[in-house]
Amino acid sequence: MIEGLRLNIPQRLALLKSVLLLSLLASVFFSFSLWSGARDFPLAPLWEWAVAPLYLHWILFFLLVFFWFAALFSKFPRLFLFLSLLLSFLLVSLDLNRLQPWFYLYSAMLLVLLFYNGRVDNPNTYTSFFVVLQFVLASVYFFSGISMLNPDFVQSAYREIVFPLSRIMSERQFTFVVNTGKVVPFLFIFSGLALSVESIRFLAIAFMSLVHLLLIVLLFPFIGENSYALWVSNLSFICMLFLLFSGKIKQRYFSPLTLLQKPAFYPVLLLFLVFPFFNRSGLWPDYLSSNLKSGNNLSVHITLSESAYTGLPEPIKKFCRHENFNYTLDYKAWSESEFHAECFPHRLVFQQVNKYLLNQSGKGAEEISMVVLPRSKFLY
Repeated sequence: MIEGLRLNIPQRLALLKSVLLLSLLASVFFSFSLWSGARDFPLAPLWEWAVAPLYLHWILFFLLVFFWFAALFSKFPRLFLFLSLLLSFLLVSLDLNRLQPWFYLYSAMLLVLLFYNGRVDNPNTYTSFFVVLQFVLASVYFFSGISMLNPDFVQSAYREIVFPLSRIMSERQFTFVVNTGKVVPFLFIFSGLALSVESIRFLAIAFMSLVHLLLIVLLFPFIGENSYALWVSNLSFICMLFLLFSGKIKQRYFSPLTLLQKPAFYPVLLLFLVFPFFNRSGLWPDYLSSNLKSGNNLSVHITLSESAYTGLPEPIKKFCRHENFNYTLDYKAWSESEFHAECFPHRLVFQQVNKYLLNQSGKGAEEISMVVLPRSKFLY
């Protein structure tokens, strides 16, 4: 019989902190141009006045990396975690594209660990933080499944993910694989719920580990996927799954009422249970609702006239395709090519892209059209 990991909760929390920090370091390395350096894709500050010179982005980024390393090896990890979270918020406020799903999730979990003082003499204390982190990961799977329950998921997002298989399969076999996407949302929803039930938790761990292993193969960078950080995150999720849920986790002296006494519990409850329900209303961003790769994100269609296209810089033209006497800009491919990360689907980002195109082309609004695309019918 497989017993899973034989680690106590304090050991798991220490390893989890290391996994999160190493995942952040690896992910920002793969998306380096998103954080510092010259770029064509426009910055999308959270506030109009939050515009900083290029050298300040460099300084803040390297300070952030230093704080992450210091949190790994220093005797005062909580101090450096606190400073890194402050800098993370500042860098995101300077460009919303940095608020990638993996960056949001890792930072939220580090925020929970910031409140844990590392003491092992009170099981109620460390178990409370552990349960909060379990809740975070389980909610990600649950809301990912909910967001996939739309008519476009199978034929758009899921088909795109499994497309590398079309190179080694017949058309009939590939069609069968695409149709398996119909059960994926329910698999995610079940896993999110099953992780909360100790007797069937092993099923969720097995299912989701297999899903992440398949994604690691399908999204392997050399196959053609540009979002390298997304590829790395699948390795991180497997580690987090086992650290948070595998094996017998003794909570013998734990009282659930202790959760209500922990300040970290309330923001997590809002961010990972309440706010995702406001995704469809536009009051809460798509990617912060575990809405990644669901085919149901906010998106726009950008059309340029012939003269507007002519005025664009050459590096941007390669992301345009000729269509009905005009040109269509694939801003998602532009973001993935330049940042190795996906464009954050938010109206402020789209506004900055539109402004950039107007400035670069030297044309008026009548030459460049940006239309918000309708979303699929959704469960909530």
